[in-house]
Amino acid sequence: MGGGIGTISYALLKFSDAFVDIYEHNEFCRGKLTENLVEFNGRYQVIDDYRILPPQREYDLMIVDGGSGKGKGGGYHEAVWFFIMYLKSIKIVYVEGNR
Repeated sequence: MGGGIGTISYALLKFSDAFVDIYEHNEFCRGKLTENLVEFNGRYQVIDDYRILPPQREYDLMIVDGGSGKGKGGGYHEAVWFFIMYLKSIKIVYVEGNR
């Protein structure tokens, strides 16, 4: 959640055989993310609206960009909570950064 320009997604795709569902609402970031992940076409999908439920109900890993922690500095806390409650199984939840 919060794929940015694809740095973490790139590492996941490069060093595993995973299929990655990436949430990113920012148009600029989605464009860069697509450019940066071009070699992995077919192994990921970008979802541009946090109101869309995750396509799967079970995940091995959920990585969350928690926002900046400064006022309205990003992060979708309600969506994270709702997704976790919606999913049947998540093995690991990792919040990226010190947010």
